[in-house]
Amino acid sequence: MKFFPSKKVDGFLHIVDGALGLFLVSGAATAIAIGQLMLSGILAALALGMFLRLKRGRVRK
Repeated sequence: MKFFPSKKVDGFLHIVDGALGLFLVSGAATAIAIGQLMLSGILAALALGMFLRLKRGRVRK
């Protein structure tokens, strides 16, 4: 099964690739931005998990 990104995602990735190729954006800045997005997603998932766990504990008592 192949992965087919949407046209908007594909277009954005082409723009980022072009900017990296023309040295308009450094690779380090791109890596930092992607890392921050991943970290914020992980933290949001943890916060949601804790919220649901605390909510379940209150309902059961």
